[in-house]
Amino acid sequence: MNRLLGIVLDVEYLFTCVHKEEDADTKQVYFYLFKLLRKSILQRGKPVVEGSLEKKPPFEKPSIEQGVNNFVQYKFSHLPSKERQTTVELAKMFLNRINYWHLEAPSQRRLRSPHDDISGYKENYTRWLCYCNVPQFCDSLPRYETTKVFGRTLLRSVFTIMRRQLLEQARQEKDKLPLEKRTLILTHFPK
Repeated sequence: MNRLLGIVLDVEYLFTCVHKEEDADTKQVYFYLFKLLRKSILQRGKPVVEGSLEKKPPFEKPSIEQGVNNFVQYKFSHLPSKERQTTVELAKMFLNRINYWHLEAPSQRRLRSPHDDISGYKENYTRWLCYCNVPQFCDSLPRYETTKVFGRTLLRSVFTIMRRQLLEQARQEKDKLPLEKRTLILTHFPK
């Protein structure tokens, strides 16, 4: 009974999201999830993603987390322990940031980069909404961490803008950030 009540609350929240959302791609995914949860209430079952989203996570191997950790190990294993630990900490901050990163909608991306192939990004964006983002506020949907279920394709599509925004934020909030974190981001983050 509690599970069904939780799904009802999620349906109400998604209903609000559908009506407030202005982006057509995002609205379409919210509406799909709204119908999915409504169906699971009627059938008194667990919500199961169907259709083109049927492929279950992980979507790509190696994952972003595995790739970043392998990169750090390969490139920085020769460094002294303290310097290597600094790089490991930066990698952890980066991975954590990706897990809470809000991807830009495909329509916004199309405006920013009109020459990019948007179809692959749109597929990853839809999967990200269904499996990583919406489950943060809809407990009835299974939640996955972005860095554990996506791989190189998503990382390549968001890295440039994410790096720029992360560095910009670190510069703006330099007085609020602890000195070691500020130094870590501003001097060691990949260019």
